[in-house]
Amino acid sequence: EAVRRVVEKEMIPGWLRLSNNNIVVLLHHLDVGNSDQETKLGDKSAPAGALNVLFIDTPYRELVSSFQYLDPDKLIPYEKLTPETAMYWRVLAEFLADQKGPRSEEHLEMILPELTPFCQYVRRYVLELEKDEEAVNWEFVAKELISMTTIYDLGDEVGRQNLCRLVKDLLTSRKTPVTFISTLVTVFSKVEKNTQTRIYQVAEIISKLKDPMSSDDQLALETPVKPPRKDEELIRAQTDQFEERKALLEDQLFGASASKAKATPAAITDAQLDLFFMTVQDDDGEAIGRYKCLGLLVATLQDPSITQLNNTLLTLLEEFVIISVQSELPAIRKEAITALACCCLRSIESARQHLPLLLHAAQMDVQEVRIAAIIAVVDLMMNHGLSSFITCLELDLSGGDYSVNPRRCADSVDIHRRATLTQSVLDTQGGNSVVAILTKILDEPDLELRTEVAEGLCKLLMIGDINSPKLLGRLLLIWYNPMTEPDSKLRHIQ
Repeated sequence: EAVRRVVEKEMIPGWLRLSNNNIVVLLHHLDVGNSDQETKLGDKSAPAGALNVLFIDTPYRELVSSFQYLDPDKLIPYEKLTPETAMYWRVLAEFLADQKGPRSEEHLEMILPELTPFCQYVRRYVLELEKDEEAVNWEFVAKELISMTTIYDLGDEVGRQNLCRLVKDLLTSRKTPVTFISTLVTVFSKVEKNTQTRIYQVAEIISKLKDPMSSDDQLALETPVKPPRKDEELIRAQTDQFEERKALLEDQLFGASASKAKATPAAITDAQLDLFFMTVQDDDGEAIGRYKCLGLLVATLQDPSITQLNNTLLTLLEEFVIISVQSELPAIRKEAITALACCCLRSIESARQHLPLLLHAAQMDVQEVRIAAIIAVVDLMMNHGLSSFITCLELDLSGGDYSVNPRRCADSVDIHRRATLTQSVLDTQGGNSVVAILTKILDEPDLELRTEVAEGLCKLLMIGDINSPKLLGRLLLIWYNPMTEPDSKLRHIQ
């Protein structure tokens, strides 16, 4: 608390003085265009927090008069729209909207245009104008403008309908990056309060995104229509080219011996995955469309008010998510695994049904997909409980009341040498077999995989789902192992 007071009273005002008392210059020095806009719900980014500190003791009239970037329509001209001015505008509007003092609403109206003109302003910037030379700046500004729509009071029905139309158009547009989805879903959840209606509309948007002909890019209509799906031979050829590039890169990095060794999926780097993903996107818009659909579904399911799967979500799960898990593209598989986990968190039946698929991905896929699958499995264990994955079949075999035997969680590793899980094993062994498979991953050479598994097992130990001295001892040995000393996350976990 003492450090916070020093930063608020001394450091931040000192930074402003060094910036000639110009907030835009201060934001430029903080390099907000390259900062992370993604923060937890209710939290503020560091630059936004700094601005709030500067605003808190300043009269409203002075705050508004100092913001000299608006035209008569209370909009920043596009030529003056930069990451710094966009953030300044958004944070100042949010600050005034959050104030309960007298006349704060009056001063907010001085810098905030009507909702309908603002929707047109955002639409033109994102969908019609040419992008900035630096795409990062364009993306940052666009997200700031979209975030500003959450400030509005949606009592204006015409404005609300225009905002709803804007969100849907942005979600279905090919010009909208995947990184916009989370912000757009946040706005959409405020526009459409009814959860069931929102889920249905999201399903409609996903249906449009999956169909290449639904794009607003009219140029596509002038070009010859391509088959909706890639030919299997073409996919196989692209996969072979990717493997050749991977082998060549490993030769360059690790020497000729690396090519002789058996290549493991975990050896593929993020850069290679991104390169392969972008290569396919260039040839086929279906890949990016599917990826956006999955991201949209994941963002929608972050709403805690969605507590169960309705018929619409069940259809999306079975006819879209499960198929996407089998995609040739690792990036799509990773997002599909996350979407599958979000669905299974809301249905124990779906969790039991698809847990073998998640565990298979946790063992056999590329590193990033395996990590996503491990996180998904641990989340399901923590949400539903280990005992939820042991059916009445084990109760009958045990010949009496069911009681968790936590020691078997670690001891059963010896039984499942190959760390495979079938539905019959899940029915009879339940959570014990799951923990056995996770424990076996601790033997993997990949440090990130071991770290994720160790974190998950520690969580299960802390909430009491596992009470195994053998497993605890195994984790302690990992902590004391000098080889794990460089992994600060692992040391912090344990």
